[in-house]
Amino acid sequence: MNALILTCLGLPLLGFLLIFISEANEKKIAFISYWCSHALGLSIIILLSLWGIAGFPNHEYQWLTLYETHDYSFPLLFYLDRISAVYLFCTWAIFSIIVKYCRYYLHREAGYKRFFLTIFSFVFGLNLVILSGSIDILFAGWEIVGIASFLLIAFYRHRMQPIRNSLRAYTIYRFCDIGLLLGSLMSHLLFHESQHFSQLVDLFNNPAMPPASYGSLWLISTLILIAASGKSAQFPFCFWLPRAMEGPTPSSAIFYGALSVHLGVFLLLRTIPIWSYNYVTRWSVFNIGLLTVIFASISEKTQPNIKGKIAYGSITQVGFMFMELALGLETLVLFHFLGNAFLRCYQLLVSPSIVVHLLRVEGATDSDFYIQSKASFIAA
Repeated sequence: MNALILTCLGLPLLGFLLIFISEANEKKIAFISYWCSHALGLSIIILLSLWGIAGFPNHEYQWLTLYETHDYSFPLLFYLDRISAVYLFCTWAIFSIIVKYCRYYLHREAGYKRFFLTIFSFVFGLNLVILSGSIDILFAGWEIVGIASFLLIAFYRHRMQPIRNSLRAYTIYRFCDIGLLLGSLMSHLLFHESQHFSQLVDLFNNPAMPPASYGSLWLISTLILIAASGKSAQFPFCFWLPRAMEGPTPSSAIFYGALSVHLGVFLLLRTIPIWSYNYVTRWSVFNIGLLTVIFASISEKTQPNIKGKIAYGSITQVGFMFMELALGLETLVLFHFLGNAFLRCYQLLVSPSIVVHLLRVEGATDSDFYIQSKASFIAA
């Protein structure tokens, strides 16, 4: 299992390197992407099969130690449980669909190679987040995902609007990443060597003796909640996600419809022993989800294009997931995540075809044609 965990991380990185050194030839890039995605899928299926045969244990694996002093060590630590298993399978399934879709959708696109390089770097960072065994490793993958998001929003860099929206999204990412960075620092100060995800539950087993003061736990929970809200475009950070749809449709499907938008939920699932210990923080998570649902539901009805409607629809569902987490329904959140991720990916991938179909409907008036043409341009 340990070798397969490393393989799941290494194959996206290998695909990135092979595409990077290859010529800007669509057939070669498509060939590398096709086989790397299939090899990644085979590794994940074998890994999850062996994990199931072993009885679905919480498996922790320390590969090596990057840095160590007398009072601090930074190990490369990986962790596999039901949360990472669900996210890992969903990542591979959607990534494989996007790779096959992009081989034709981006045909003769000037940034064909650049797009696949960014997609593979995103999957590497996402797998690093999913399989991380500590908040330090999670933060490293979190940053890779943020950089890849910024590059794909600004994919059409010859236009001013994508550049503006990418900078806007990147600014939100930077602000919220400060919360995760400070939360990581506080976890080291409060929990010392017990900041591993596998050890968090044991720290909070005794309700009468918390591992830190209530004020400290409230502060670290707030920092984690800020990071999760920003990454998942929850209130008050809802506005950046529809603007992130400036990138190509496949990137919108894999990033903001299916996977990246759910990373805030993943962070809350991973750190649930910390923030769920205090009922004030639980109430805050519930209120953020509720406000997001109300705001995004109203905003969705005012969007003039398909991508904007799907973006706010996805934000609404993530808001429901926040509410479910606050109520302690972790298993329901995992099923909700799978359903929403696959649905939003499907909706975004078929949206260009739907717009084209609307443009070809017989009997459309000139004004209808103009509105639909504008929607087609925005959605593309």
